[in-house]
Amino acid sequence: MPCLVSLGHRESVHDELIDKIKEELVGATTIIRAGVVDGGGDGVGDAVDMNIVVDVARQAVEGLADKRRDDDGGGGVGGYTPQSGGGGQTTDIPYRLGRYSSFGAGSSKVYSCACECSTCRLKMEGLINKVEELLQAQKDMNSAIKSMMSKRGVQPSKKLSSPYTPIGIRKRAKTISKALADCRARKTSTPQKSIATPPAEVVPQVLKKVDIFKRVNPPKKKKLETLIKSKKSGRALYSMHEFGAEDFKVMTNMHEWWEDWYVDEILLLMRMRQLNFPEHYDSSDRIMDLNFYHHCRNRYLGLSDESTNVGVVPYDQRLALFMWDDDGLAFPRGSVPYPGGCEWIGAKRIITVMNINDNHFVTVEIIIEEGIINVYDCNIPCNDDSDFFCHMQPLMDLFPKLLKQSGMFSHLPEKLLNESWNFVRKKDIPRNDTNKVCASWSFAFVEALLTRMNMSKPDTLLSDNTVERMQWRWACGIIDKVLEP
Repeated sequence: MPCLVSLGHRESVHDELIDKIKEELVGATTIIRAGVVDGGGDGVGDAVDMNIVVDVARQAVEGLADKRRDDDGGGGVGGYTPQSGGGGQTTDIPYRLGRYSSFGAGSSKVYSCACECSTCRLKMEGLINKVEELLQAQKDMNSAIKSMMSKRGVQPSKKLSSPYTPIGIRKRAKTISKALADCRARKTSTPQKSIATPPAEVVPQVLKKVDIFKRVNPPKKKKLETLIKSKKSGRALYSMHEFGAEDFKVMTNMHEWWEDWYVDEILLLMRMRQLNFPEHYDSSDRIMDLNFYHHCRNRYLGLSDESTNVGVVPYDQRLALFMWDDDGLAFPRGSVPYPGGCEWIGAKRIITVMNINDNHFVTVEIIIEEGIINVYDCNIPCNDDSDFFCHMQPLMDLFPKLLKQSGMFSHLPEKLLNESWNFVRKKDIPRNDTNKVCASWSFAFVEALLTRMNMSKPDTLLSDNTVERMQWRWACGIIDKVLEP
């Protein structure tokens, strides 16, 4: 039969039991890692025991309830009546703690709320919500630990400050912190006077000496003579073109005119020789074929013809708007001449041979960093200065455009890329007034330029005899498909 425990006034707003439970629960929010329980589980959820929080609350309730029971002489305390797990009568109250009625595993006591007032109801709901939050925090903590745990099942070391941080990130963090510490130390320290280090001297490339006047060895010369004297009319394909006995006979004669394919074949052998023997020839030189000047001349003639029409933009304006096509840009890109073509990156000189009006060959040296075009002509009276200026006009106007539009010479001054260049016709070099031998002399000038040989009179060794000697070397090179230094 229920009895009245106390008739005195008791303030239910500030209940000691509820306040004590709140204090204990707030202090129990720190999760203590325990050892992994053997048997069952995933090894993560068992590692963090949330029953510690509930046991703290149970101990607080039991301790305070026993104290009040002694003071009041038994019975319910503060609206909470501890009931035994069996035998005793238990009041069925709708605000029972539900699944939280057992504080701790294996506990036989059930704590029920005997007061149905709104204040106690709110306190009980707050207590339930607090426990719910702690259990949810436990789940979140377990899932976070499981995600950071090693996939290989290796337990992290307890000696590390950040056991789940990858080793690479830890090392990088240490490196960054050390670098920042060094920077701070340098800022706080007294600045020292820096000693200027002199720039390293650029050692020029020392090329091996090349004798361009050496004779052909007897076995090769005999083989060539046998081929020339043979009566066979057949022709054989060499590097680029087909040559027969008559062609080699012309190439070894100082009184015969050379065809264009003779020139292209020898220029090809010179390009390949430069690539095969870099210790003898400067890698900053580029050797072009006859098509280089022909392409410049054709583009220039087209530009001039359009400017002469009535109502067309003047030549100066058309030259300012001139754009090279892909065929012209193929030269600095190295795709032509083929084979042996190289990009113009790092090039300092362009060396080529021009065929003027299909009746005269001259050698052209273009010095890129100076904006000068040097012309070596063995027969200057063949063309006066005014006529020769017209032949050089395509290179003077269009070559700077080619350098600029190639995108490889942006380091040059704007003047060299936007204005026309000048040419110098060398007149202090050896001469030969025979037009038929101008091709051989042009190749002799190319050999002298590649080896940095002096061609000014009277110190030069160039003459008809030395040029004739070189003819045999070039012819033997075509047969062997290679030129040697």
